[in-house]
Amino acid sequence: MNDRTFTTAGLLVFFALVVVVASRCEPSAAAPRHEALRMAEPSASNRGRLRGMVDPPAPAAEMQVTVDAVDAPPDLRVTTRSATVLADGRYEFNDLPAGTWRIRVLRRGAVLQTAELVVPGGAEVVWPR
Repeated sequence: MNDRTFTTAGLLVFFALVVVVASRCEPSAAAPRHEALRMAEPSASNRGRLRGMVDPPAPAAEMQVTVDAVDAPPDLRVTTRSATVLADGRYEFNDLPAGTWRIRVLRRGAVLQTAELVVPGGAEVVWPR
């Protein structure tokens, strides 16, 4: 037998011991991961929608609309979002957590417009009006 055979056999024994030890451990008393995630998600009434139209419209490939959470709760995972600008200039952000958001309209990376908007839970905000 060569060294490779002994190494392979040693690894198999090691993994077998890990499986045996793991099967004898008591399950954790903590909530399962999916339960913890479900509890941290805000309800639909704590979310809103932001939509509008870029003015003046330009080729959609040149335009970008982003929002950044201004007063983000500590458990908010994503604090910056981008929206696709359609050919007619329309954009929308669905399912935004309620709060204050800074919106920026960019063309080729240059900021054209910016504002801070309050998005209430269960409501829709249109900007610019």
